[in-house]
Amino acid sequence: MGIEEGGIGLELFEEHSIEYYSSILRSAGENVLRVCSLTDYMNALIAIDQNWYAASDVLYRGQSNIEWEITSHAYRAIHSAINNGDLRGKKQPSQKQLLDLHSQLINEVKHLNEEGLNNLQWVSLLAHLQHNGAKTNLIDYSFNPLVPLWFACCDENLDGAVYFIRRSDAIKPVQEIYESQSDWLNHLFKLDGLFLYDPPNLNQRIINQQGAFLFDSRGIIRKESHDGIIQIAASCKKTIHKHLALVGIAKRTLFQDLAGLVEWFNYKHEDSPLVLYNQKMQFAIESAQGGRMEDANRLMEEAKTLLDSLASEEGGA
Repeated sequence: MGIEEGGIGLELFEEHSIEYYSSILRSAGENVLRVCSLTDYMNALIAIDQNWYAASDVLYRGQSNIEWEITSHAYRAIHSAINNGDLRGKKQPSQKQLLDLHSQLINEVKHLNEEGLNNLQWVSLLAHLQHNGAKTNLIDYSFNPLVPLWFACCDENLDGAVYFIRRSDAIKPVQEIYESQSDWLNHLFKLDGLFLYDPPNLNQRIINQQGAFLFDSRGIIRKESHDGIIQIAASCKKTIHKHLALVGIAKRTLFQDLAGLVEWFNYKHEDSPLVLYNQKMQFAIESAQGGRMEDANRLMEEAKTLLDSLASEEGGA
């Protein structure tokens, strides 16, 4: 069941009933549910539960910009490096590049010989490292649909999205690879398909967010792999955030440790002009040092444009 996006930039509209969303789900080829309130969202979830499958079997991921691809931290880091900081660059990270990044990360951890880390199963180790800011191929999802809604509403200037996918036989438990392969890491990056890691209570944040992870060896999960999408209108996000706080879904409950706060800050500011400016300046310097003056000049011009936009924002404050 694929996803067809459309109608981005919804205007404010009246709340819709469970039957309204049920009728959409019963329509052939339609699986985009558009909401503009917490009531709408709950009615859409109930419609999914009544018409498709039990909500307890569903994984959800929220993104504050509906245009974003669904990618891992490791994918985005390598993509930025091989495209000189160009977010729209055409070069894609290879599975070997992703594998090498994970191999280096795990080897560095082994050299630390830190008590407790070496006793963790590999996937638990990756989850623990990601919790502390490392870039891995694990992509965050949640069994609680309200948590990704909070993330989807973080940027109030853009339509957001909550993607949902049913836990099924097509998504293999990642532990099966660990238990059946001695060279599990190399083997895993040769496989196609989605793998699920439903972690134990490694930390308070995973507990609070009812977190789980999907793993794809390519570092990207196609939107079409999901069963559907709930689209959140930009004009409604501020109100939805307020209403979510009333039911205990807020920054203070989702990020109760330092690592979580850092992750939230990075998530919110990942594509900010200041971060992009610093990235482009760094890549410009590296290009100049490597004799690639055409790339260096282009990056410097792009950085200047970002700097001008920052200056205009400060001037209008």
